[in-house]
Amino acid sequence: MVMARIQHFIHSNQRIFKKTLSYYLMHITVAMLVTYVVTGNV
Repeated sequence: MVMARIQHFIHSNQRIFKKTLSYYLMHITVAMLVTYVVTGNV
């Protein structure tokens, strides 16, 4: 019962999860790039 509700929630909010994941990945990428530029080491 609980699992079905979680699956329904994820399915109905899939676009939001994709946006959040892409924002997270972009943030990490930019943070690593800035760190490399500033220190010359990751």
